[in-house]
Amino acid sequence: MFSFRPFILSLLFVPLLFSPVFSAVPRSDFDSSRVNARTYLPGDFVHLVVQAPVDTSQITATMPDDTVVNMIQDRRTNIWRGIWQVPDNFGKGTYSATLTAVDVQGNVFTGQTDSFDVGELKLITLIGKATPEAPPAPVIEPPALTEVITSEPGPSTVPGEEALIKLIKKIMPATTAPEPAPEMAPAMRDRLIASNLQAGHDAFQQEKYSEAASFFRVVLYLAPDNAKAGSLLAKAQQMVKQENERRQAAQREETKRLLLILSAAGFLAAVVLAALFVFIFSVARRHEPAPAAPAGGPAPPMSDKEKQAIWFEKIGWQKDPFSSDVLQQLFPEGSKLELDGLKNYLRVRIEEAGGRGIEPFTGSALEKIFSLSKGNPGLALKICDWALTQAYRRGEFLISAELVRGYELVSSPKILIADDEEVIRSVLNTILRRGGGYETDFAADGEEALKKVKENSYSLVLLDVEMPKLNGYDVLKAVRAFSPELPIIFVTGKGQPQKVLESLSQYDLTGYIEKPFVPEKVLDLVARAIKK
Repeated sequence: MFSFRPFILSLLFVPLLFSPVFSAVPRSDFDSSRVNARTYLPGDFVHLVVQAPVDTSQITATMPDDTVVNMIQDRRTNIWRGIWQVPDNFGKGTYSATLTAVDVQGNVFTGQTDSFDVGELKLITLIGKATPEAPPAPVIEPPALTEVITSEPGPSTVPGEEALIKLIKKIMPATTAPEPAPEMAPAMRDRLIASNLQAGHDAFQQEKYSEAASFFRVVLYLAPDNAKAGSLLAKAQQMVKQENERRQAAQREETKRLLLILSAAGFLAAVVLAALFVFIFSVARRHEPAPAAPAGGPAPPMSDKEKQAIWFEKIGWQKDPFSSDVLQQLFPEGSKLELDGLKNYLRVRIEEAGGRGIEPFTGSALEKIFSLSKGNPGLALKICDWALTQAYRRGEFLISAELVRGYELVSSPKILIADDEEVIRSVLNTILRRGGGYETDFAADGEEALKKVKENSYSLVLLDVEMPKLNGYDVLKAVRAFSPELPIIFVTGKGQPQKVLESLSQYDLTGYIEKPFVPEKVLDLVARAIKK
């Protein structure tokens, strides 16, 4: 029986502006015995860092405002990260978040993070006071001012935004700085920062505030301390919020008018149908006797457990043959089966449960399961269990390839990012995971990308044109020899349109995206490619 050892979790909260640090002592119940007393303010960005076992497949954090943060795993480590911004109108108090983790077998585990405080942003002024007991002595240089938080009126002129930020940072105690952006060539980083900053400024001037915000986020990803991008992002987000409020108000008014129209139409239709029903009922009663009333009320709908029991009894099974209790004992991690091996393994499991051979699976259904699982026994059992659930819910006693094919529609899309530059992989991973909720995998050269496509099941491949060992064109040609329907999108720089256009026609290339990236455009192209 698979045993999931207790989670060892630690959680760091790091707001981007003031950077106070919360640390948690790792414990099996997600509790903490030591918490820094710093207080978060509205607008702070809270970084979440979770340490979890290597067999963890997913972690989410439900924050105090019910926002669900999907944690992203650092590549080849057991560290998971996420980010949450304290809402502008969030009330002060002490809060915590709920962590939900899922292991590779589908087991779910939950727990609470350390508690943390949210306060209110108050005006901070500098006041020099003299008391009768200690009058200020005459000095040549101006006396130093004492920094205090006071409820008395501040100076007549309100300091600018930049001066206020510097003042708050000076008064707050020194804290740990946020993690730097991934390393890249300074010249390339400067070009990306400048181009995205200009593009965001242009979009802002054209009142495309959502698009402008996406450009400024890219700048902050590459340069977290860029004050201009931070200020412009805040203004763009405020404009987006105002536009959404106006749109929602208009929609509410339109909904009210539509409801009034529908109510009137529904009332008239009800009157007509009632009259028609009375007429038909009166005619029918002349020719047929009234049916006897049922002995009892309508039977309540059956639960899934009851449907499963009836299904097992009819087919002769005494237990569920697709539980994963012995899977790890038989197949070490990374094992692959051929089609005949998978059929024999499933036949043995079904016969141990009291069944006959591979019934109720058809031969084409088993071939489809093999194709979706790529011979992975654990994934094959998961698909079989899903198909079995659909069968007894529908009352069907034959599991066909058509039924199994529905698994593709509910499984989470997985995307392979093949690029030899670490920063490009990191940016695309952030866009796809945070913006689209996709699962991702990585390859650093053409040979690794081709090997992973052969061994795994992907919904889409983002393929860099220029890579070591095999370039993107060679990988595309090789993949089309055994997977003609797999969506593939080129990741290109400028100056390669002719070869890209040739690939679109000759090798059924799905599309291409150019650097630097616009997150909304990347997500739109990926979504349309996967739907095809």
